[in-house]
Parts: sequence; structure tokens; C-alpha cells
Amino acid sequence: MKQVLFLTLFISAFSSTAQNYTLTQLQNNQWISPLVITDFTISSYKEIGLGKLNAPIDSIKINASVWMFDEKTISIRNYTLGKGLDSTVVKCSYTFDPKKNTIQIFHFTQDSSFWEYNLGIISSGNYVVMTRKEE
Repeated sequence: MKQVLFLTLFISAFSSTAQNYTLTQLQNNQWISPLVITDFTISSYKEIGLGKLNAPIDSIKINASVWMFDEKTISIRNYTLGKGLDSTVVKCSYTFDPKKNTIQIFHFTQDSSFWEYNLGIISSGNYVVMTRKEE
């Protein structure tokens, strides 16, 4: 009985730490995706892979989008090889549900929408896969 109680407490503490780690990781780093995101294309992706940007942005060798998370907002800017970062920023607000390990992204336009994604951390926290839940 004591072993079951200890195991339950250990799993609860670990999952709580992992969930806080997920949100902290997102907010404290810049992320890069090989997808080019605009106001018109953001809704078309069912899966978005993000890799932690650990090098200077000018060293990127592909066209990509750069994601920055603050407490409530995601800012996405596109990077074009040879030209650098676009001045256009796609802004979305988001909420994070630590119990479900999901993120809801809200994009406000003429046809405002929101999408819910499951978050998966891959490797040592250097990669995140956001998989959209079916509506």
C-alpha cells in the first residue's frame, strides 16, 4: 500500500513538473518551424513541428517561421533565406492547459478561429510537436 501511495505521489509530482517545464520552455526560447505561416495559412496545419532556435537567426539555411511565446501571445515572423526576418508578424493569443498538456491558439481576423493542439516534447526539450485535435 505504501508503495502504491509513493508511486502515485511521484507520478503526480513528475507530471506537474513536466507540464510547468513545457510552458517555461515555450516562453523562454525562440522556436523555428519549416512552415511559412501567414494570416491565411495558419489554419491549414494539422501538425506543427517546432525546434528550439539555438543559433543566430542568420545561420538558418531554409525559409521558415520563427515563433515567440510570451505569457499570452504568440508572435510568428517568417524568415526568408537571403532576406532575413519579415516585418509582418502574425499574432495569436493562446491558453495552456497543464492538466491536458494542450494549447489553444486563438487567431483574430474577420473569421476569428481557435484551434486546440496536443503538445508533445521530443528529445531533451529541443523539439515540440503540436498536433491539432479533431473538431
